[in-house]
Amino acid sequence: MSSRENLIEGDDRHRIAKPEMFSFFGKCFHLVFDSGIVFTLMLRSLLGGQKLYLICGEYGRIGNRLFFFSHVIAWAKENNAIVYYPSFFSYASWFKGTRNDYLVRYPRKSRWFLGANSYFNRIASNCLHRISLRLGQRPDSRLVRSIILEENGYDICSEKFAHALSRRGILFLRGFVFTSKKDFLIERQRSELQQHFRPPSSYEKGIQEPFEKLKGKCDVVVGVVIRHGDYREYRSGEYFYSLSVFQRVLEELTEQMSPVRPGFFIASDENQDTSAFESFPHYFRQGHPVENINALARCDLLTGSPSTFLTWPAFFGNIPCVQLFPDDLKKNRLCFPFKGHSKPTPCSSGN
Repeated sequence: MSSRENLIEGDDRHRIAKPEMFSFFGKCFHLVFDSGIVFTLMLRSLLGGQKLYLICGEYGRIGNRLFFFSHVIAWAKENNAIVYYPSFFSYASWFKGTRNDYLVRYPRKSRWFLGANSYFNRIASNCLHRISLRLGQRPDSRLVRSIILEENGYDICSEKFAHALSRRGILFLRGFVFTSKKDFLIERQRSELQQHFRPPSSYEKGIQEPFEKLKGKCDVVVGVVIRHGDYREYRSGEYFYSLSVFQRVLEELTEQMSPVRPGFFIASDENQDTSAFESFPHYFRQGHPVENINALARCDLLTGSPSTFLTWPAFFGNIPCVQLFPDDLKKNRLCFPFKGHSKPTPCSSGN
């Protein structure tokens, strides 16, 4: 082999070694940095006499995260804890209780000099996520615990989970909470959550727009959620319903509610051909997630594709909700939670 070939081969080895070296030092830096953060948080908890619940990772969209955040807030209220949820930051400006805080804490910090600093938010969010991944499932550790709440993971209804919440120190939480026997905890804290997740007044005009457009055309407003987008692939398209399905829903609701006249606020994640709904008083709006999720919470009844974008406003507004599952659509007649000649009344079907 010539000296030139040896030189090229040596350069290649040097180029390969550099990334490996930087990766090694990067991991060492993160380990030292993250250990310092854990130590600081532990001191904060012990000296302040309060438990810390640290939510890690990004799971789902706005509905999923609102429900998870609400469950953790309810647990914190029961156990005198403080909640940190920096990975909620991308939605934090949508709510009065979460904006202007890069750590997204509960209870809300009245003043914080770094405010909504996205740079420090990324550092905090990535740091907590790394620590949680390293710890894995450690519910029984003494002062630093970690619980993974992904589907088929830790049972939040167990005594073991309640014990982990009640102990002093810091608790890392990762995953998502589906409905459970302990939903009564967020029901108990509904008024507190309604205050915390109120939208800023700057969104009020957009939230009220559907009701202004339907004014005088109906007696009640029914919110309808059409979720297409990712539902084409999710669960092999099981919850992806054509517009003809929603046309049937509007027809049956109009018939069953008579002589009460329903109008329909139709919210979708995609633009739709609204000619299917031209026979009904309706207002259609695509996108606008903060305006739509809050407008849905002010309707008299909700129905649509199974989604937390539907069930969150049902919980938040304490209004009846009918999720449309495939088996329901096979029936000759859909069932809605009200009696004829009356407005819908709140029920538990959508919460």
